[in-house]
Amino acid sequence: MEKNSVGIFANNLDNSNNPIGVNLHLNFSDATSAGNQTKITDHTHSSNNGNYVNTLNGGIVDKNSARGTGGVTQAAKLLTINSNKSAGLYMPHKESFINGQFAVELTNNASSPNDGSAGIYSNSDVDLQGHYVKVGGKNNVGVYPVGNGGTTVIYLGKGTVEVNGGSRNSGIVVKDNNGTGRGRVYSESEMVMEGGTNNTAIYVGGHSGVNENDVTIKSLETDTTPQEDTVYIYSENKGKVKTDDAAGGLSIKGKISSGDPEFDSGTGKVSKTVGAVYATGGETKVNIEQASSNNFGRTAATDYNIDITGAQVKDKATSKMLDMYSGFGLFAENGAEIKADYNKVKAVDTGAAIASIGNSSGTGSSVVLDYGEVYYKGSGFALFAKDGGKINLQNGKLTLDGKATGFSVDYSLATANQPIKLNGTTVNIDSDDVILMSVKKCK
Repeated sequence: MEKNSVGIFANNLDNSNNPIGVNLHLNFSDATSAGNQTKITDHTHSSNNGNYVNTLNGGIVDKNSARGTGGVTQAAKLLTINSNKSAGLYMPHKESFINGQFAVELTNNASSPNDGSAGIYSNSDVDLQGHYVKVGGKNNVGVYPVGNGGTTVIYLGKGTVEVNGGSRNSGIVVKDNNGTGRGRVYSESEMVMEGGTNNTAIYVGGHSGVNENDVTIKSLETDTTPQEDTVYIYSENKGKVKTDDAAGGLSIKGKISSGDPEFDSGTGKVSKTVGAVYATGGETKVNIEQASSNNFGRTAATDYNIDITGAQVKDKATSKMLDMYSGFGLFAENGAEIKADYNKVKAVDTGAAIASIGNSSGTGSSVVLDYGEVYYKGSGFALFAKDGGKINLQNGKLTLDGKATGFSVDYSLATANQPIKLNGTTVNIDSDDVILMSVKKCK
């Protein structure tokens, strides 16, 4: 395809440049028509709720039928985008009705995000029944609600958004528009990340609905090859992300790429990191908690559904190794909240396994991991809370290895005000070099 190309494009304006809706009934799969229609009743936030769609038999019904994995024949028929500044589905205006099953693959390598391509780039609401959005190459985005002139709501239906190799790609992106999120993405998607560097599964940079999540998916998992230098979920500016607590959640692996991370004393930044979830800012929330009956990503007793390997950092100017490590499991900052009940987190050679730092207008950051487990092997803190941040790991398990320090206790605070709560949690120590706790202000 040429640069600035589009697979499906509807420039739906009348002679006065007012948007006029078009109906697109898509079928990029081997699904067949049942010969009747079904009324949409559960897309309650879409402008098309109450409209009718063709009833389809088969096609894209889950990640395996989309990808052709798990012994299932691939149902998706992919539209391939191999040029920059292009899109699989491009809807620049409001009022249209897009439904059915859609499949697109991005393979182009863009020099910057501004030159990248998108699988779905829509200002109109989208109401798909099935999807396969496969993102490769460089600087590309799978799903992007435009949100000009009002919030764009995208329902993806069943299937998967897959980030496969490449670098600096994102699966789902919701940008900020003057303090408000441009859109919301609702999906039964089983997202897959397979290899690659500096990719992101979900980025949310703003919030568009008081009581709504900005991105909702079923699950997010690593296929066979860990992501490198990747933060899987990144949310800020009140952005809200949720996975399915009953049947989904996270099952991911990440690591630092070859070569030591470098600390730049001028900027105070480290050149690369890796983590499962990073949330920052007041009212920002990421919910990856699982129900007690849900064992997604942790079917065996020894499984950790979040597995992160960091690395020691060196000074950029001198190349000397520092007493500093890059990487984290879960990190809430500046008043953000992460809920992760029943998750099992393994972190090796990271700065911390779980970090909660800072506050916003007096509300501290929070990571809640009750009934979960943390295994930490490294030279930092397994649980690190500072400047109003709080961590709850109650009725769970904490395992310390290597030269780890478990957590800190501030004796100037009453028990009820300690930032880290471990009521009912078992602590295992697997190394003679472990320090269980760091004590502050002990009389």
